[in-house]
Amino acid sequence: MVKGGIMKKLLLIGLCAIGVVNAQEPEQAEQQSPQLESLTLSEVDNQSAGDFKIYQVGESMQPTILKNSKLETSIELGLRKVNVYPISGSFQSIFVERGYQASGNCQKNSGPYLISFWYGYPTQSADNRIFENFCMVKNEKAKIGLRIYPDGSAALYAIAGLKPTQS
Repeated sequence: MVKGGIMKKLLLIGLCAIGVVNAQEPEQAEQQSPQLESLTLSEVDNQSAGDFKIYQVGESMQPTILKNSKLETSIELGLRKVNVYPISGSFQSIFVERGYQASGNCQKNSGPYLISFWYGYPTQSADNRIFENFCMVKNEKAKIGLRIYPDGSAALYAIAGLKPTQS
């Protein structure tokens, strides 16, 4: 009987402690940025002499970006990274991945968020990635573009719904 009474008291103390912790969660949630609803890779501007294809796991369509051309796309950057890989020329694959919360200053409830891209292989450490931080523009769908330069290097740019973080 004594053991049962002690167990009930410990259980009651544990539940009270959980209640105190949960009671503090709404205050913390107000300080967090809202989730980024969607982010779309809307165009690829290929300024190189190589041709590329766009691949995303689970997608059957693989659009081709011809040399020195711009391709409009509508690829949702969600949980799966995008691979822009060369099919001609001596270039490396470019991987683009959506991140979530990041560092930087934005207006209240507009971020900051990040996007990363890198070259070579699907898995790279943070040291080998290039990170772009941005703020959301309220009531606009977030769209980015990927520019491939003549030497095969790349850059991301905002098309709509995004702006750089404030310094």
